Amino acid sequence: FESFAGGPEMDGRAFQQCMKDAGLKGNGLSATDIDLIFAKFKNPSKRKMELSDFRRSLTAVAQKKSIPDPASVESMIISAGGPVF
Repeated sequence: FESFAGGPEMDGRAFQQCMKDAGLKGNGLSATDIDLIFAKFKNPSKRKMELSDFRRSLTAVAQKKSIPDPASVESMIISAGGPVF
């Protein structure tokens, strides 16, 4: 999380990059879907999401991608290792 976020909180751009670099973007998960998931799970009074929000959002990503286990999504993100520039 922190390697993509660059700190303890992640903004929408970093969330998009995380999904793309983990190979989750596409095939049922569009950029718009990613933005909507980010907006749904971040604290409404903040511009960024915390780790707890991020973990909860992975369930929605898994549902959108038809992946039965959200832990698989987390594994894909961990294997990405960090942002690819």
